[in-house]
Amino acid sequence: MLNYSRRLHDLIIQTDQTQIDQTKAKIDAILSKIKEYLDAYRKTDLSNQEKSQLTQFDTAWAAYLPLANQVIAHSVANDNTTAVQILYTQALPKFTAGSDLLTQISNINDQLASETHDAAVAAFNMARNLIFGLLGAAILIGFGIAFYLSRDISRPMAVLIEALDHLQHGDLNRDTSEEKRKLITGRSDEIGLAGQAEAQTGRYMREMADVANRLAEGDLTVNITPKSDKDELGQAFAQMITSLRGSIGQVAENAFSLGSASAQLSNAASKAGEATSQIATTIQEVANGTTQQTASVTRTATSVEEVSASAEEMSAQVEEVTASAASLAEMADVLRQIVAQFKLTDEQQTVKAAPQAARPAARPAAPSGPSNGKNGNGHHRPKPAKVLYKA
Repeated sequence: MLNYSRRLHDLIIQTDQTQIDQTKAKIDAILSKIKEYLDAYRKTDLSNQEKSQLTQFDTAWAAYLPLANQVIAHSVANDNTTAVQILYTQALPKFTAGSDLLTQISNINDQLASETHDAAVAAFNMARNLIFGLLGAAILIGFGIAFYLSRDISRPMAVLIEALDHLQHGDLNRDTSEEKRKLITGRSDEIGLAGQAEAQTGRYMREMADVANRLAEGDLTVNITPKSDKDELGQAFAQMITSLRGSIGQVAENAFSLGSASAQLSNAASKAGEATSQIATTIQEVANGTTQQTASVTRTATSVEEVSASAEEMSAQVEEVTASAASLAEMADVLRQIVAQFKLTDEQQTVKAAPQAARPAARPAAPSGPSNGKNGNGHHRPKPAKVLYKA
């Protein structure tokens, strides 16, 4: 506005028409700028105090412009005296009032700017403090999360490493508590997958150990199904069980066969003993008959002695056969006792439960003659001659 007031003074004192026209054009440009600035200012977010001051300024400015136009008109008409009189007596007070109102509006804006600046500084300080506080809280929370995650990872990892260390030293983790098992198997992440794999491995190893214990106790009824084609341990156990069943079954069958042979041999020895007993009885009867036939005593005695010698030799052979049969029966019993230590399948149980072979019966004793070496008539019997017995 001061620039506008100066141009009015310049217009009054100028006498060249060209300068007057130029100054008048500058005054019009200044008025357009003032109007543009005021319109832009009105579109801002004004306070009540600013609106009040701006209304007063509009009133003062509206009163000033007609007077300024009169000053311009008189100056253009070279009536500078009237132009100066109107300018200083009427227009200048209106101009001063409008200028004061603009100064007040400017002061209000300065005050608002200062308040805005102070509020911005306070907001900045508050934001800064809030950021520092949030940063400190974030650091603490980060440390807390890191500590929690470290414990959440380190504890199950320690349990998993301990379990794996036990496995490599032959401890199958039978004493591991359920809490520790859930700590590594109850997760859904990679640690949980590793824990589940370890638990399945331990379970598999315990199953194999239980099978081995049952085999050590002689239980051959246990069955093993390999987990896959690459289950070397399962396949080895399955083959071992099949081989043991075959071997023990063969031993059981051999024991049964040996018992049967022993029984047959015992029966044969018994029959041979009975025949020997009958021969001895016949010899006794012949010896008793020699007392009635004195003339043929010598011949008969000789024949009797030969037959008696053969009977004794046969009796000795029968005793040897009987002893062999008894030895076979004892061997069959030993084999049965060995087989009895194993729990077999149903098919092998049938062989194991077969009736035991009868032990060889004692050979019947041949009836003996008089113990004094005499025959039935009281005569001395000659010593029997050794003859070779032919069947």
